[in-house]
Amino acid sequence: MSRDPSQLARLAAERQVTVADVPFGALLVAHLESRTTGALRARRGPVDKRVVLERGVPVDCRSNLLHETLSRYLVSIGRIDEASANTCLAESAWRGAQIGEILIQKGLIDAHELTRVLQQNLAKKLLDLFTWPDGEVALEDAAPPSTFSLKLRVPQLVLTGVTRFMPQAAIERALAPLSGVPLVRNPHRMALLEELRLAPAEAALLEALARPRRREELAHTADAEA
Repeated sequence: MSRDPSQLARLAAERQVTVADVPFGALLVAHLESRTTGALRARRGPVDKRVVLERGVPVDCRSNLLHETLSRYLVSIGRIDEASANTCLAESAWRGAQIGEILIQKGLIDAHELTRVLQQNLAKKLLDLFTWPDGEVALEDAAPPSTFSLKLRVPQLVLTGVTRFMPQAAIERALAPLSGVPLVRNPHRMALLEELRLAPAEAALLEALARPRRREELAHTADAEA
C-alpha cells in the first residue's frame, strides 16, 4: 500500500486497524500528516497501551507493562535503586501525586533531567510497538494533556522504529506492493528531513531517490553502501 496524501488521510480517519495490515510507523505518519489530536489504543493479547497525540505528535503513552513505568525505567538505566523506586512509588500512590514530583522533592532527580528521561521512556514505549507482528490499534477521542507535553520527532522515531525494531517479515510485507513501482522523494515533504539524523547508508539511499528508482535498484544502492 503506497502512502500518498489522500491515502494517509483515509488511514488517519480509520477507527480501528490491525498491525498486520497497517504498520505502526505508517499509522504515526498518517496522524502526523492529519495533525490528529486524540489517542491510539494499541492492544496485543494482555498488553494495552494508550498513545496520546497532540496535533499528530505523541506526547504521552500509558502502558500496563510494569517495566515501562517511569520508576522501573529509572532503575533499569541505573539512575535510582530498587528501594528508592519502591519508596517513591508508594508515596506517589498514597499522596495522589505524580511520581516525577516525588522524585524531584526527594532530590533524586531535577526537573530538567526528569523531562529528558520522560522523553526517553516515551520513545522506548513507542518503539516497542514497532516490534509487534500483530495486534489492533483503535482511534479514540482524547483531550491533550493539561500539564506540559513531551515532544518527540516523529520522522526520527519512525526511521529508528523501522530500521532497528520492526521485524524483517513485516518490512517485506509492507514493501511487497511497491515491487516494480518507481519511487522518488516527495518534494513537498523535504522539511521533514531536517528532523532526521541519517547514517551514511541512509543518506545515500535518500540521495538515490532524487530521481525515480524501483525498489530493486535501491537495493543495489544499499548493498553498495553496506
